[in-house]
Formats: sequence, structure tokens, C-alpha cells
Amino acid sequence: MGKDESLDGLTPAQAFGRGFRHCILSIPILVFVVLVLGGLVFFVLSNHEYSAPDIPTGFAKIKPQLAGTGLTHDGTFKAVFTNGVGTRINVGIVSVTGSDGNTINIILSNHTVEAGENFAVSAEGFKGGKVGDFYSLSVTIPYTVEFGGVTREYKENGTIPGRME
Repeated sequence: MGKDESLDGLTPAQAFGRGFRHCILSIPILVFVVLVLGGLVFFVLSNHEYSAPDIPTGFAKIKPQLAGTGLTHDGTFKAVFTNGVGTRINVGIVSVTGSDGNTINIILSNHTVEAGENFAVSAEGFKGGKVGDFYSLSVTIPYTVEFGGVTREYKENGTIPGRME
């Protein structure tokens, strides 16, 4: 049997120290390789379909309620908005534009909304699709506020993305 020449002249403690250093240096490399290979396997086996976040953008004062907002596969839009202006507002004609460029103007039956209260908007005639298809709607909500007898006009703009129901 041959003798390991690399350990000649080393005490058992020195030989252990050398082996320990090699072990400590190789464990992080092994962990890194396992993580990279695991990530690669997960990436290959997982679904690669991109899913845009369904989070409305814009809407500084008048906020859409996600649970009450959506577009059905047959093209019906329904939304619930909360008046976050801090005072009573009078909502004008709400304009909703679909991703196909089709714009529908919606007149509310009760256009006066108190601070913190909700109001509903609905319309038919948007481009439909399959359940789960992505949509994006641009919404403009004009409103007026009266301060000390002076009426001021404002507009709230935002985009509502989501998946068709």
C-alpha cells in the first residue's frame, strides 16, 4: 500500500486542520452549485406565463375597490370607487376607455358622493374575451368640490388592469 506523500511530516492536528480548511472552503461552493441547479430546474419546470400585477395606478383621491371592480368576458365593466377627497363631491360623466380604444361615457344616477362613501359605475360594450384574459382600462372621473360658495373642478385619472371574469 502506498503512503500519502502530502501528509508526510505533519502532525495529526496539522493534517486535521488542512482537511478542515478544504472542507470549509468546499461547502459554500457545494451550496452555491445546489442552489443554482435547483433554481434552474424550478425555472425549467415552472409556468413561464407573464402575469402583470393587477394593481390600479393613478387615482390619487378617488380609489377603486379591487373586490368590486372588474371586466367580464362579455364586455361588462363594473367598478366601485371610494371618495377619498375628504369632502362631498359631485361626480361628472365618467369616461372609461378599453385597450381597443373604445370609450364609453357613464352618467351616474346619483352623482353626489359624501366623503368616505362609495359609488358604483357600470357599463356594457367593451371588448370581451376569454375568462382569465388580461385587460387594462383607462378611467377618468371628473368631479367638482364646493368650498365657501366657490365650485372647483378636478379630474381623477387612472388605469385599472386585471383578468377577465
